[in-house]
Amino acid sequence: MAERLAMIQQIVRQPAWVTEGGHLGWTEPLFAAADVIVWLDPPLHVLLHRHWIRHRQRGLWWLVRYGWGWQLRWYVQKYKHDLAPDADATISRSATAVALIPHGHKTRRLRDALGTDGLERVLRDIPL
Repeated sequence: MAERLAMIQQIVRQPAWVTEGGHLGWTEPLFAAADVIVWLDPPLHVLLHRHWIRHRQRGLWWLVRYGWGWQLRWYVQKYKHDLAPDADATISRSATAVALIPHGHKTRRLRDALGTDGLERVLRDIPL
């Protein structure tokens, strides 16, 4: 944990930075220091399709049992506030929404299925 906090402090001291990921609990200092937070939150059917493209070589059985099951659980699971912030069970779409509430004024939540061009357009519109 100390190593993670040192990395976060090193990141936020930079004049400009970008981070990514769905790790909650230890990301609050990053949310607080960010000028803009871009939350890519595409619809479930887009997530499942992209998962299929990335992992289809593993076979349909793997996708149904592990890949899509995890993705579906992440998408629909309710926020479990009584669990430790680092617990995997708290990492869900609803937990992300709750964690971003205090930072709503600087959060851009993108719900459509943007491609690379769409994301570049959004990033161009963000004042730096």
